Amino acid sequence: MKLAPTHYRHPAEIPTLIASLGMVITIFLLAEAVMLFFLTIGAVLTLFTSLIVDLPLILLYHLGLIWGLLQIHLRHQALRNAAVRAGPGQHQEVHQAAVEVARRLGMSATPPVYVMQAEQANAFAIGISSPDIFITEALLGLLSPAELQGILGHEMGHVKARHTMLQTLVEYPLRAAFVHWTMLLPFWLGNLATRWWSRMAEYSADRAATIAAGGPEPFAQALVKMVNFGSGGDAISEGELRRYLTGATAQASAEAAVVELAMTHPLVERRLTAIGRFAASEKFQNCLAIVGLSEAPPQPRAPDPERAGVLPYVVTVFLAALYFGPPALLLSLGLLAAVAGSRAETPSAPRQEAVEPFQPAPVEPAPLVAPETPVPGKPAPEHLPATEAAPDSLDVEAGMLELARLHKARGEYAKARRVLEDLIRARPANVEGHYLLAWVCALSGDKETARMEFTATANLAQPGTQMHRQAEAALKRLGP
Repeated sequence: MKLAPTHYRHPAEIPTLIASLGMVITIFLLAEAVMLFFLTIGAVLTLFTSLIVDLPLILLYHLGLIWGLLQIHLRHQALRNAAVRAGPGQHQEVHQAAVEVARRLGMSATPPVYVMQAEQANAFAIGISSPDIFITEALLGLLSPAELQGILGHEMGHVKARHTMLQTLVEYPLRAAFVHWTMLLPFWLGNLATRWWSRMAEYSADRAATIAAGGPEPFAQALVKMVNFGSGGDAISEGELRRYLTGATAQASAEAAVVELAMTHPLVERRLTAIGRFAASEKFQNCLAIVGLSEAPPQPRAPDPERAGVLPYVVTVFLAALYFGPPALLLSLGLLAAVAGSRAETPSAPRQEAVEPFQPAPVEPAPLVAPETPVPGKPAPEHLPATEAAPDSLDVEAGMLELARLHKARGEYAKARRVLEDLIRARPANVEGHYLLAWVCALSGDKETARMEFTATANLAQPGTQMHRQAEAALKRLGP
C-alpha cells in the first residue's frame, strides 16, 4: 500500500475547495454579466458614452486574463534560470533528501528541486502539469537534515495532492510584469476567493511534512526557524513550540482571527497546534505504518482528529440555490425585462435621425499628486517637478521596481542597480527602492553600499513593519 492524499488530507480541504471554486465561478460570471449588460444597454439605446467606456473595460479585463496566464510560464522559466537544480553533482544533500521524501510519500517520481539565491528563508512549488520545488539558500543554512526533509515533505504534499495547480493559477499571474494591477483584476478576485481553501491545503501539506519527517518536531522546528528569520527575532520560543506540540490550543485574538481571513496561510500558532494534534492521533500512526516507519499493520481507515465544520456546506448550498433556485429565475426575468423595456423606449424614427451628432466630452485637467512627506534633514523643494506631479508617476515607480526585481531574479545585478539608482534619484524617499538596492549590492559583493542602503531603509520605513525589521536584521548580520 502506498500513501495517498486521502490518507493525510485535512477533512475541511475538499468542502472548502468546492465552496471556494463556487465563489470564483460566481464572481467571474457576475463580472461578465455586468459588463455585457451595460454593453447591451448601450447598444440598444445607442448610448455612445456607455459603449466608449464599456468596450475598453471588457477589452482590458480579458487582455489582463490572457496576459496573466501567459506570465505563468515566463515566471516559471525565470525562476528556473535563476536557480540551480539539485542533483548528484550539485546540492547533493538536497537531492538525497528529496529522493527519500518522495519514496516515503509514495510519489511516482521525485519532483525537480531547485536551490535559488534569495534573502528570504522560503520554499515553494510552482507548476501546472509538471511542478517544480524551489528552496532558498538562506533557508538551507538554517535547517538540519531532518528539518530539510520536513520542508520538502510539505512542498511534495502540495504536489502530490495537486494543490500546486490551483495555487499557480491564482497566485503567480499576480506577479506579471509590465501591467497595472487593475488589468489583473480577475486573478485578484480568484485569489481572494480561494484563500479559504488555501489555508486548509496548508494544513494538509503540514501533515505530509510530519509523515515525511517521521514525527512532528523536525517540520515544526523548521517552520519556527522560518518565522523567526523573517521577523528578525524570536517570534516563537522553544518553550512555546513545545507547548503547542503537546496539545495546547492556540488562542488567537479576535483581530488576528480577522486578519487570518485575508491570508493564504493559517497563523503559525494554529499550524503548530494542528501538527501536534495530528501527531498524537491514530491517523498519523496509520500513515507511518503505510510508509513503513511503524511495525503496526496499516488500517483501511483511521479516525481524524479534525472536523470539516458546517460553514463550507452552507456556502455550497447557498450557491447551488442561487444557480438553480428562484433567485436565479428572478434575476434572469429582471434582466430580460430591463432589456425589453430599453427597446420599447427606443425612438421609432430612423436611427440616423434620432442620434445626435457625437461631441467628445471636455477633458478636465488631471489633478496634481500631493507632494510626498519631507524627509527630516532634507529641504523641501519649492516647486514639485512636472514629472513627479503627473498622475502616472506611481505607475512609473512600480514599473521601475518590477524591472529591477526581474533583473535581480536573473542575476543581472548591474542592470538592477542602475534602475534602482535612477529611481532613488527621482524618489529619494522610496523605501522599497532603497531596500532592493541594498540586497542587490549585497549579492554583488558591495557590502559598504549595502550597509548604507539598509540604514536608509531602516530610517525611512515605519518602525515595526516587516521591511524595517528585516533591514535592521541585515545590518546586524553585515556588522560594523
